[in-house]
Amino acid sequence: DCGDDSSLNFATTDSFSMSFWMNVTTIGHYSILGKYDNLTNYGYDMWLDNEYKTVKIHLRSTGSHEIKIWAETDKIIAGKWYHIVGTYDGTATQKGVNFYIDTIRNTTTLFTTDNLEVDDTIQSSAKFLIGKGRDDSPSNQFSGRLSDVRVYDIKLTAHDIRAIYYSSFDNPIDNYRMSNYLENYMVAHYPLDQTEGSLAIDVSNNRNHGRLTNMTSTDWVVGLIRN
Repeated sequence: DCGDDSSLNFATTDSFSMSFWMNVTTIGHYSILGKYDNLTNYGYDMWLDNEYKTVKIHLRSTGSHEIKIWAETDKIIAGKWYHIVGTYDGTATQKGVNFYIDTIRNTTTLFTTDNLEVDDTIQSSAKFLIGKGRDDSPSNQFSGRLSDVRVYDIKLTAHDIRAIYYSSFDNPIDNYRMSNYLENYMVAHYPLDQTEGSLAIDVSNNRNHGRLTNMTSTDWVVGLIRN
C-alpha cells in the first residue's frame, strides 16, 4: 500500500510508464500494480490475465470510457522471471499504449472499445497498490514474486527499457541514461530487495514508502534484484 501520492495520480493526457520484474507461482487473474478506484471506476492498473495468460493494462474514466489492452505475442509461464514494461503516451488511444516483455515490444490487442477521451479523467483518490487487488479480494492478489518496481512520468523508449533491463543484472549498457536522464523522470522505485521490515522502500526522490500488509520479516523471499 503506497498511499495516494500526487506524483502517481496521472491524468489522461499525461505520459507515464510502469516497469517491474515478476515471477508468478500460478497463472491466475491477479492484480499486479496500479491506482484504481473500484467504486468510481477511475484509474489505471496492470493485471495478469488467466484466460489469455498474458499481462494487460487498463485505463478507465467512469464505467463507459476505458481502454483495456493486453500483450499478445508472449504468453506468461509460471516459475519464470519476466521483465514487464507498460507505457502510455497521453493520447487516450490504443496506439498510445505499448507493452515490452524482456525488452521486446509486443503486439497489443484491444480488449474493450477504444473510447477513452482526452478530456476524460483517470485520476482518483485510490491508493497505489502493488500485488493487491483493487477490490481487496484475496482471489485477486498477486501470487508469486515481484522485484524492482518502477514508475516514470514519461513514455519510456525502447532504449530506456533496455537500459533498465540490463541494469538489473549489474551490466548497464547506458550508465549515463540510468544515472542522469531517467532519474529525472522517476516518480517511484521499489527495488523490493530488503530482507526484513514492514515497509517497501521507495528509493526515488519522492520517498513514498509503501506499507506491507499481512506480512512480517520472515515472509521476505529472494527476488531477482540483489537480495
